Amino acid sequence: MTDYLYLVRHGETLFNVRHKIQGWCDAPLTARGIAQAKIAGQYFKDHDITFDHAYSSTSERASDTLELMTDMPYTRVKGLKEWNFGTIEGESEGLHPPLPYGDFFKKYYHGEGKMGGA
Repeated sequence: MTDYLYLVRHGETLFNVRHKIQGWCDAPLTARGIAQAKIAGQYFKDHDITFDHAYSSTSERASDTLELMTDMPYTRVKGLKEWNFGTIEGESEGLHPPLPYGDFFKKYYHGEGKMGGA
């Protein structure tokens, strides 16, 4: 028997629409994000894909997406989260440096570095 791992990104959020940096801070799903989550859930149903377990980060955008996709119980895991972008959370995406980020956010904005540590 083969096991599969499905990774799903959260639906569109208000910060996505406003081009704001969104790491540990959270923003609600937009109407489009809600529709995206429902479409993803329908995809799995249409293809008879069922899950043994489901996990979500502790961000509301992620758990809301999962709850719209399925009604099964799930586990919220603190370690499943976006980078901490430090003091520029919620600011313009234009402040992002070119990739790769390396330790940029740790060095300049008290966020996380390339290995996730503060």
